[in-house]
Amino acid sequence: MDSSTDCASLSRGTGTVAAQGAIAPLDTITKSAAAEDATSVAAERSCERYALQEVAAQIVPLVFNTKSTAAFGAETEVLQLPDAVSVARLGANTESPAAFGAETEVLQLPDAVSVARLERYELQSVARKLLTGHRITHCLRTMLPGAAAVPVYYAPASSSSHYGQLMVCGSVWFCPVCASKISERRRRELEQALSWWVAKGHTVLLVTYTFSHGRGDHVGEILDNFLGAQENMTRNRPYRRLRGSCGVIHSIKALEVTWGAESGWHPHSHWLLFCDGNVDVPRMENELYRIWKAEAAKKGLTMNRAHGVKIQNTFGAVADYVAKFGKEHLNDSDEEY
Repeated sequence: MDSSTDCASLSRGTGTVAAQGAIAPLDTITKSAAAEDATSVAAERSCERYALQEVAAQIVPLVFNTKSTAAFGAETEVLQLPDAVSVARLGANTESPAAFGAETEVLQLPDAVSVARLERYELQSVARKLLTGHRITHCLRTMLPGAAAVPVYYAPASSSSHYGQLMVCGSVWFCPVCASKISERRRRELEQALSWWVAKGHTVLLVTYTFSHGRGDHVGEILDNFLGAQENMTRNRPYRRLRGSCGVIHSIKALEVTWGAESGWHPHSHWLLFCDGNVDVPRMENELYRIWKAEAAKKGLTMNRAHGVKIQNTFGAVADYVAKFGKEHLNDSDEEY
């Protein structure tokens, strides 16, 4: 068995599979009929290691070329970034060096956090092309004024690195990279506020406002109507009386806009109400629904009792829900930027 020829053949075959978005299990690689021979077995193991390394080497670089097939030829399919399950399955084949020989190093593949981070950068790349003229086009792509070079910093605590002296857009709505970092910091601040308030014996309520929506609704129109209705409600005298009777001292609001294939765009808001003492939640929810429904109707919005207003007693544990984009883990290097 000519190991150099067979290794090249195996690596080319594996590369083709990877380029189509799938990863071939190692046991599907064709083995020589002379595999019983010790020399052939050793050669095959060498080829398998080489093929696996070829796959791993292609995963990350190809992620950043998913919009162009020119580098691979007109007939090449665009590689889709493997999801966490695919990465986990491939990683499961590298846990035991015994399968490849005692001197084989265990291949470390990206974990779920790393894959999510790559996806954010890929989404940022798409947004940058769509939003020409927006500051996101310079985010992590343009040096700061006066910067002579782009230094690379290393954070030993997290074994990660990052670039310095680059502009960032700081956009929560348009930039997936900045949104993740900003929301995570907000979540941490919320956790501190919630813990402090609950420790003093007070109550924190999570109020969610929504309305009926459909796939044919225009997001700009329904969002303007929703925000207008919310603003009018907060100026409403019955609403202010209700807040006072329930002992609402402070509040934090978060707007969220999601999209679904069946129901289209869905603007809604989450409010944290910091109340002085205990609250009759069912009574407050009924009163708040009545007030919100009346103000929303003035803007042409409708709702039902099941979904218009929902109030939950948080017991100090809703920071993750209010800032759900902050669920992504931040390394020390992310904090620096």
